[in-house]
Amino acid sequence: EGKWKKVAPYPLQLPMTSFTVSSTIISRYASTRVRCAMHNPHPTPRQAAFDLHLSPAAFITNFTITVAGKVYAAEVMEKHRAKELYEAARKQGKTAAHVGTKEQEPQRFRVTATVASNGDISFELCYEELLQRRLGAYRYAVAIHPRQIVAELRVELSITERAGISDLRHPNITAPSSGRALPAARVEKGTHCAHIAFAPTPKEQAAFSATGLAGDFVVEYDVARRDAVGDVELQDGYFVHFFAPSGLPPIPKDIIFLIDVSGSMAGTKIKQTKVAMQSILRALRPHDRFNLVAFADAPHVWPRLHNPKTSPKYPQNVPKTSQKTSPNPAGTDLDRALLAAAALLRHHGVTKEPRVPLLLLLTDGEPTMGVTQAPRILSNARRVLTPSSALLFALAFGEDADLALLRRLAAASGGTARRVPEEDEVAPQLAEFFREIENPLLRHVELSYPGATPRLVAPRLFPGYFQGSELVVAGRLEPGAERLRVHVAGHGGTGELRADTEVPPEIPEVPPGCPQHPPELLGGFVRRLWAHVTIRELLRARLSAEGTAARQKLAAEATQLALRHRFVTPLTALLVVTPGGDGGSTGPPPAATPGLGGTLLAPGVGGEEFVESLDPPTVYTVLTPKGLRVHGHLVGAPSWPQAPSRPRTFLDALTLSVGSAAVTVTLQQIHVTGGGPPISLPFSHPARLRRPPLTLLVGRGGRLHLFLGPHLRFGVLRHRYGRPGALQRDHLGFYIPDGAGLSPKSGGLLGKRCPPLPQKAPSPPFWGWRGGDKCVPSPPGRLRGVRLAFLGTPGTARLQRGEVGVTATLVAKKVPGGSGGARYGHCWLVPRPEVLELLGGPYEAFLAPPLV
Repeated sequence: EGKWKKVAPYPLQLPMTSFTVSSTIISRYASTRVRCAMHNPHPTPRQAAFDLHLSPAAFITNFTITVAGKVYAAEVMEKHRAKELYEAARKQGKTAAHVGTKEQEPQRFRVTATVASNGDISFELCYEELLQRRLGAYRYAVAIHPRQIVAELRVELSITERAGISDLRHPNITAPSSGRALPAARVEKGTHCAHIAFAPTPKEQAAFSATGLAGDFVVEYDVARRDAVGDVELQDGYFVHFFAPSGLPPIPKDIIFLIDVSGSMAGTKIKQTKVAMQSILRALRPHDRFNLVAFADAPHVWPRLHNPKTSPKYPQNVPKTSQKTSPNPAGTDLDRALLAAAALLRHHGVTKEPRVPLLLLLTDGEPTMGVTQAPRILSNARRVLTPSSALLFALAFGEDADLALLRRLAAASGGTARRVPEEDEVAPQLAEFFREIENPLLRHVELSYPGATPRLVAPRLFPGYFQGSELVVAGRLEPGAERLRVHVAGHGGTGELRADTEVPPEIPEVPPGCPQHPPELLGGFVRRLWAHVTIRELLRARLSAEGTAARQKLAAEATQLALRHRFVTPLTALLVVTPGGDGGSTGPPPAATPGLGGTLLAPGVGGEEFVESLDPPTVYTVLTPKGLRVHGHLVGAPSWPQAPSRPRTFLDALTLSVGSAAVTVTLQQIHVTGGGPPISLPFSHPARLRRPPLTLLVGRGGRLHLFLGPHLRFGVLRHRYGRPGALQRDHLGFYIPDGAGLSPKSGGLLGKRCPPLPQKAPSPPFWGWRGGDKCVPSPPGRLRGVRLAFLGTPGTARLQRGEVGVTATLVAKKVPGGSGGARYGHCWLVPRPEVLELLGGPYEAFLAPPLV
């Protein structure tokens, strides 16, 4: 009590005795098994962490943990049922792990477990994925990040492709700091089969990096294509059809770039976007046309579609065109931008030649002006953007972008959406994303299968096919059918494409000369592949479905298939339950990230404390009520040139005090007093500190998580700019991802609990206020002295403070979670000019006292 522990960074974790990966790819379908073993040589129990990044297309199929010779296997079940059983196991004093997935990119699986002194532990994770063809190749990658020298490190991969393997590539893993590369993997390649083995010795690992290996094992390849109809896998009445024709001329395209130029894009993002746009515009073909819609609080549209290559000033006019995207400090009106782009396409839509209309949306935030409710934006977009009118592709920069909304918008039109991590450079990501849609080859592709069960064929209609990609369809034959008939139709640049073929009922599973695979893998291979593709399409259809009943039906079908085939999807979960008390007490887990999360931790002394890590971790403790105070210090920043009278402020210091403990956070460090000797913690190293009743976790990337009792978690993020612009300031962000533990007596700027929303309105887990395009999330509460009354329109309310009354709109906001992840909350959107009036004073009135 009162002492602090420093959580060892990755290179100092428990010694890893082995890290092995075994993977088999058959007809683009990869089955991977990752096993990691560790030993605890210390005289006291220590935590072991198994951390793995997965492709967003992967479904976990099994997870086991072996402790002291006992194997504990996970079960796959419906997500809500798994949560109920998890809570029941927790109340019985048992140790449990609850692993669910979220539709994030990439997924991250993290599990921690306590290992007894001189004890051993091993983790084994199995997952399956259908490799996606992009830019003419399938890419298989597995993360190899032990971050220490491992006695046994081995990766083995076998590939079997009946159509034949072409262009097999295996880039070396290279250290980013020194540029040194590990010895190349051993590759054996035949016509239809390949085997790749990678096993660097401890000496080779040490020569690569003293802190161990940290990279991705990557293999890229393509398949030989001899039939215009494509390749078909057929077994026991189940089939999967791969369609990727080649040799077709590109269809001219009309592409509109929708570029977010709100204030958050200022600096590096907009500069890199301009650089990428210049190269993209130069890559347009002679018959292509383009336009650019720059949007913030309003869209700015050029009057017509342009073809820069037909202009005598090309390429001089390209930089001028892209340089017109200057940041706007106002908010983001995505709805108006989409409607403006759709109107532009409609105006130029009728042409004699076939053309493909495309929209490429780039944004780093979420809607904050105009129509901000996701259902209304989706409804408006569906009216004007259909698969026949335009295909929408979206690129989300950073964690603040509403990827869920972008995915639903893209799915409704037949496009896709993807996230670019905050730390990645924008220009190369944007350029690569454009290359994937640069050459449309077919429109309105229909893949039909006379004699197959229609409702179990998903999908059959594709709005477009692009060079280097692949269309995949899964289905079942009618009972008694002997052959599969395949019919292909589509519209190309030179006319209509039609092709037919028949597939015999049984195809040899392994081509001659290839090694035989385990029977358990081949026995239901096509059925599992069919289930994987079908679940993916059901989840995608659920994104674009209109109406709750339709979405629930699709979710039920996807859940049933996932349970039958043991797939962990966004609708199912893994549950591991073991007897409690095996490993001693533990504290809150190290920070996890969005995607996959799982924690296996023993209960605390007397069963008073228990930890789970499920979007995000929750700490259950028995505490006596204590007073809590939070102060923040505001510093000024230069006003936007376009709005010189609008004040801009940032937080540069925060103090949270409870009982005798106080935590002061500045841009340089975290200082803790009370309950023990004063301690200063840097942001540069992960650490854990307990000063009852507070628990602090310092995570990577300038993240601080504070836990106080059940359902009360705070987060502080340090935002730093590598190359700050004139208007940017390093600052702190304060978040309350779970404020349910606050009492009704809470007061101050954020205070008492609000009444529930009326029916048909979303029920927000927490509230806050928003001015301009900045949102301050809060616990369930309202401003002190402010009375909230709901209006007739769902999602709108009247905030009344004395004689001052303003209308507020309920908007969704993604805020950081307690584990470094993110979750959705809701805020009341108050027009910026009315914020000061509602607060009852200037911003300066809320400055913290000098103690910070």
